[in-house]
Amino acid sequence: AGDLDLACERFSEAYSLLFDHASLLSLINMKLKLGEAELAAATYAKMLDAGGHLLNAGESRRLVEKLDEARSLHARARSILCAPQAALLNSAADREKSHRRLVDKAKGCCAQKEWDEAERLFLEAWPLTFRVTTLISAANMMIHGSGPQLRLAISIYSALLRNASPRLGRSPLSADEEAIVQRKLAEAKAAICRDARSEHAVRRLQAVQRG
Repeated sequence: AGDLDLACERFSEAYSLLFDHASLLSLINMKLKLGEAELAAATYAKMLDAGGHLLNAGESRRLVEKLDEARSLHARARSILCAPQAALLNSAADREKSHRRLVDKAKGCCAQKEWDEAERLFLEAWPLTFRVTTLISAANMMIHGSGPQLRLAISIYSALLRNASPRLGRSPLSADEEAIVQRKLAEAKAAICRDARSEHAVRRLQAVQRG
């Protein structure tokens, strides 16, 4: 997990010395890889507004693409974190029963390593009771995926640690839950780093093959 964090530190140091948009862009790209979509989207938009005339066509196009990526991730995370109450007209007991049924099915999928289906079931169960353990379980399923799913998981773990949702105030993290989230966050960041190293290795191999 330290690779990307270290990269952020280095790009931050470079930007503080050079104040060039290339260093800033590299820094924000690293932040986006670490799931900080809201910060990344705001910075990309500001760079386009403030420095659009200084960018060439290729740079502007890449910035727009990264802005769309950051906004999409932020919207996805918020749609989960701020989901409306499900089965609003049902009684609390009925919602609890439905929640338990979905969670049991999700756990069965976990036993079969059907991570995508387990994630779907946990996310369906979450807005029934807004039980924080259900949201943690959903994020845990995401880290079995790659790129976008890993970044979404990191966004959710980070929001849980910041208590950054009106839904989370109903059931704040216990000390044990916080420890689990910290550990899973580190796992997700490590997986992001492995993906990045693999992509870099593939690009180098392709460059060698091209001569």
